[in-house]
Amino acid sequence: MLPCPGIRTFQASLLTLYLVAIEIGRARGHLGDGEADDVGAELAAVADSVAATTDLVRRSCARVAEQVANAPVMLALGSGPGYGSAQFTAAKLVEAAGVFAAAQDMEEWGHVEVLARPLNMPTVVFAAPGRTRQRALAVARRARALGRTVVAVGQDGDDELAAAAGTLLPVAGGVREEFSPLLAQVVAGYLAAEVAGLLGQVPFSTNQP
Repeated sequence: MLPCPGIRTFQASLLTLYLVAIEIGRARGHLGDGEADDVGAELAAVADSVAATTDLVRRSCARVAEQVANAPVMLALGSGPGYGSAQFTAAKLVEAAGVFAAAQDMEEWGHVEVLARPLNMPTVVFAAPGRTRQRALAVARRARALGRTVVAVGQDGDDELAAAAGTLLPVAGGVREEFSPLLAQVVAGYLAAEVAGLLGQVPFSTNQP
């Protein structure tokens, strides 16, 4: 079997960390038994949202890949839980397609990478509903005004976000911001695979003779 970018290991790691966090909250008294059980049930229900997100993004990622595949460099931006999603997405683009992709916190981007060329650099902005969404909207608008090719990853039906970015990769709704990386990783895998396919790249092959 050919090596491929890790997807299931990332999912398993996220789930393990969430479950450990719930039990730490229970043990330290931050969550009562009922609350901890409710959060655990909410986490289990995210599986349905992951399946729904897969249906939403499968075709969308193919269209987005056509817009960004030939770019020499890409950026993925996020804050809070979205920062981890940005890092994972950048890693999959490098591993699968050999594209130089980097991740950055949205606030830091506004001080540094906002100045970088090329002006049309593809920029993926993670905007899960919650505390970081308003900042993601502002970043998407600013990046697009600079000429960037902006792709927002946000809740299906978020018309405001779609208008700000120009392109929306939709994830299923109803998932709290803390659990949003479980949905975002679906986007990362499909986008990286579609870009690799368009470029004719085999994972991890960039530096091979």
